[in-house]
Amino acid sequence: LTIADLLKNRVCNVSIDKSGAANRIDEISDIVSEGRMNPFLLHYCSALSTESSPPTKKRLMTWYNETIEDEKDDFLISLKDYAEIYSLFLEPKKCKSSELKEVLNYLKVLGATRCYPLLLVGYKYLSTRDFLKLCKAVETLTFRHSTISGRDAKILEDEYYKLSQRIKNRNKLDPILEKLNDLAKQISDEVFETNFREYEPANNQVAKYILLKIDNLLNKGSIKLDWDDVTLEHILASAADWDGKVDLV
Repeated sequence: LTIADLLKNRVCNVSIDKSGAANRIDEISDIVSEGRMNPFLLHYCSALSTESSPPTKKRLMTWYNETIEDEKDDFLISLKDYAEIYSLFLEPKKCKSSELKEVLNYLKVLGATRCYPLLLVGYKYLSTRDFLKLCKAVETLTFRHSTISGRDAKILEDEYYKLSQRIKNRNKLDPILEKLNDLAKQISDEVFETNFREYEPANNQVAKYILLKIDNLLNKGSIKLDWDDVTLEHILASAADWDGKVDLV
């Protein structure tokens, strides 16, 4: 059984209205979207845990058993609340704010998922303005650390977890942003530039992201290009074996 299956069984076992509890779990699963419930449950646990380090997968069900026992019906209320936030990470187009939609879409394009527990906490505890700052700092770190330099994002999980604890403890945001910036600077400018010159985008979405960012830098944001309104075109046939192929937005 998956964690989602075990969780559903546990919730139903402790609920008086077992049928109602099962329906609420199914509703939460629909909010998150099919196939994403298990990652969500892992990220939800990391977001709410107060342990010294992120709970391991082996301890995940133990944490849920303890949490469900302590919170009873409030557990499903909290789980649904966070599921609705999580759904924005998976489908940024749901965001009402254009700025939030943009930055969450960029994180999705870059494949940034290890940061989700931090973003869940940030969305819950920070103002919209500060949450945007947090997302942009994570975006920069992801691009520099994982996209261009090819480092495993897993090594950032502990750092994200520590930062999420600081946000929950109502620490000021600026030191948290400085920490994310320091992590990004662990890739020196020289190394980053070398890696960037040699980098080949993993897919067209990443290529589009890079070109869009370059365009925004060159025109200093004076010409606002919307992600959904631009397409990726090729000077030379992408399927041909040409040297020096160039992609254009």
